[in-house]
Amino acid sequence: MKTVLDMSGAVSIITYLLECDDEPYISDLHFINDNHKFLVSVLERLQNDGVIVLKEQKVRRSRKVSLTEKGKQVAELLKQAEDLIND
Repeated sequence: MKTVLDMSGAVSIITYLLECDDEPYISDLHFINDNHKFLVSVLERLQNDGVIVLKEQKVRRSRKVSLTEKGKQVAELLKQAEDLIND
């Protein structure tokens, strides 16, 4: 059975969010995948799985992205795996 981590760009999104000082807008993540509809589908799946939160902004018709506590735990584990591989 496939998980959200099998979706293209999901791991990159999670690890990028861990390293961000500020909450990025969805448009800031286009370097991961420039297909906006696909990117939003990955983000919505991550949100449905409790990994991220998409926050509506009143000033712009846009959303900011942040990790949940569960998402932070997942991101830390992914970072540890990456560090093990790179050692």
